[in-house]
Amino acid sequence: QAEWEGHKAQLERREPFRDFEIRRRGPDGRLQVFLTSGLPRFDEQGRFLGYRGVGRDRSAEHHAAAEREGLAARLRDAQKLEAVGTLAGGIAHDLNNVLGAILGNLNLARGELEAEHPAWQRLSLIERSAQRARNVVQQILAFSRRQPTQTRRQPLRPVVEEALELLRATLPAEVELRLRLADQPLS
Repeated sequence: QAEWEGHKAQLERREPFRDFEIRRRGPDGRLQVFLTSGLPRFDEQGRFLGYRGVGRDRSAEHHAAAEREGLAARLRDAQKLEAVGTLAGGIAHDLNNVLGAILGNLNLARGELEAEHPAWQRLSLIERSAQRARNVVQQILAFSRRQPTQTRRQPLRPVVEEALELLRATLPAEVELRLRLADQPLS
C-alpha cells in the first residue's frame, strides 16, 4: 500500500518512475511479479492520459528464488537431522558402554550369590531392564546410521508387568500396588 501511495505522489509531481514492482495473482492463482518503468502522459489541460513505458515480467525469477529458498531450508533441516543423528549415535555408544558394565557386574554379583538368595529376583529385574535399555540403544544406533527400522507387534501385558515390578521396587513396603489386566490381548 505504501508503494502505491509513493507512486501516486510521483504521478502528481509528474515524475517518471523506474522499476516499480507490481504483484498480482494470475488466472492460474500463481503470483505474478512485474517491474515497470515509465513516464506519465498528460493532455493540454493537465489530465492524466496514461503512461509511456515498459514492463518486465519477473515472475519466473521470483518463483526460482522462492524455490531456491525452499531448497536451502530443506537442506538446513536435513543437516540438523544429521547432526542430531550423530549426537544420538555418540550418546548411544556411551550408554552401551555403561550398560555393558552394568550387565558385567550383574553377572559377577550372581556368581557370588546362591540361587536361593532373595537378591536374585532383583538382579533378574535389573537384567531385564538393562536388556530393554540395550534394545533402545540399538534403535538409536539404527536411527543414527539411517538403517531401515523394523516394526513388530509387542505384547503389552509383559511390558506393563515389568514396569509394575520396577515401580514396586522403588516404593516403600507399606504401599501396595494392584494390577488388573484383561485376559485378552489389546489390539
